[in-house]
Amino acid sequence: MTKAESIAAQLRDRIDSGEWGVGAGLPSRGELALEYGVSPATVTGAIRELQKEGRVRVMQGKGAYVAEPAEAAALSQGLIGLTGSYLPSGAESNWFSRAILDGIWQEANGRHCPVVMLPQAATGTGITREYCQQLGVQGLIFLGGEGYANARQLKEEGFPVILANKPAEPTTLNYLDYDNFFVIRETARRFLKAGHRRIAVIYAEGSVAQYYRDMKLQFLDELMQHGAVYDLAPYWRGVLRQPGKGGVFRGVKHVAEELFDLPEPPTAIFCWEPGMAQPLMKVVEKRRLRVPDDLSIIVSSYGSETEMEFSGFVVPHRELGIGLVRELCATMEKSHHGIQTLLKPRYIEHGTVGDAPAD
Repeated sequence: MTKAESIAAQLRDRIDSGEWGVGAGLPSRGELALEYGVSPATVTGAIRELQKEGRVRVMQGKGAYVAEPAEAAALSQGLIGLTGSYLPSGAESNWFSRAILDGIWQEANGRHCPVVMLPQAATGTGITREYCQQLGVQGLIFLGGEGYANARQLKEEGFPVILANKPAEPTTLNYLDYDNFFVIRETARRFLKAGHRRIAVIYAEGSVAQYYRDMKLQFLDELMQHGAVYDLAPYWRGVLRQPGKGGVFRGVKHVAEELFDLPEPPTAIFCWEPGMAQPLMKVVEKRRLRVPDDLSIIVSSYGSETEMEFSGFVVPHRELGIGLVRELCATMEKSHHGIQTLLKPRYIEHGTVGDAPAD
């Protein structure tokens, strides 16, 4: 039994004995830490154990209060932890992490399930099972692919985890992800049906290299099926995300100039993220190209239809957040629960791909 579990057991006995009646506030975290000779963090873990049992209700900034017995069934199913690169840093956030978090809050609120954000380097060696247990965390959502090794270690120790990204390598870990293979293949299909035979792709460098190599193979396979094979190397161009600026990229204008200076410039361009479209359009306007007559554009990863100016894909980030909480709770209830799902984005047509038929 951990220290937090031991303190929780003692507090539970004191509640059951009537020392604190329904609605009464427990002593502060500092007072209980002093009384039991433990750290405030250990007391926090103990309180969360009682919270997930429905014994207490925690009011932000006010403390813990003894709950009505009838409330127990409606209260928390367990404390969930969030970690990973998608978490906002300070006041910084981006549209897709906000959408995922909105889905998480929606599902967690409906389940009366508290959520806590954990820094991935909290213990110096990644998040450990002991660290989670000390805080009372019963399951962990990894938002971002860089947590794969940490998630795998936790699963091997029997701790419930789920990933928000499908890893580049085969895995037995539970994950939910949006299907970018579908995005790249559908993009190629639509451009090809519109008669394009030189299609450029602008993507974000700095991500997992294997990820974009696999995307490129999917793209090439679609081209081959339509008899439109060409040297992809000059037409696949990476740009860098500007640090601290979310979806703002540097190098898009330079890449666009190089693409249009090719002996056979592209007649269609796919931008992997919305932040690439505006600088691309500045070059298009400078060269007096017409969209879609001279150049067709598809943009991926939009947050909603209302934000779209070009044809592109609405990625189901909110649904991803909802699914992560739902499937993690199922894993917490049943350790052998398995889920590996790819969510298909919706394509929205805004007339920028020539005569390609809309679905």
